[in-house]
Amino acid sequence: MQDVFIDYLKNEKKRGKTILLSSHIFSEVDATCDRIAIIKDGKIVSDFVADDLRHASQKNYRVSFDSKTDYDRFIAENSNQEELKIIERDAENNSLVVATDDAYINSVIGTLSAYSVCGFTHLKETLEDYFMKYYKEDKDFGGALQK
Repeated sequence: MQDVFIDYLKNEKKRGKTILLSSHIFSEVDATCDRIAIIKDGKIVSDFVADDLRHASQKNYRVSFDSKTDYDRFIAENSNQEELKIIERDAENNSLVVATDDAYINSVIGTLSAYSVCGFTHLKETLEDYFMKYYKEDKDFGGALQK
C-alpha cells in the first residue's frame, strides 16, 4: 500500500500539484518530497531542498586502524586539522569517525596513507539521521522562520 501511495503522490506532482505531506515515515518523505521542513516544538527548525541533503559535500567516514599505536598517533597528529574533524572516537576498536568536505577528500586520503588503516567507510547521512540531530538535543533551536 505504501508503494501505491508513493506512486500516487509522484503522479500528482507530475500533474503540477503541490502536496503538503506530514509524516515520520522517512522513506516516504525521501521518495516524494522536493522540499523538507523539520518541525520541533511547533517551530520550523530546518527547511531545505531534499537534494541538498542527498548531495551534501560534507561527509562522515569511519576509519579503522590496524593498531592502537596508529590510532593514537593519528589523533595526536591530526586533532587540529581544518580539513579533517574527528567527531567520534572508539579507542576500544581503534576506530574513529571523521568529517570532511569533498574538496579535501584527496588530502584526507593522503594523510591516512601514512598510517596502517584496515577500514575506510563512507557513513551516508539519511534523512532520519539529519532529523534526529534536532531531537537528540534538549535545546531550543529557535525556529528557522521567525517573525
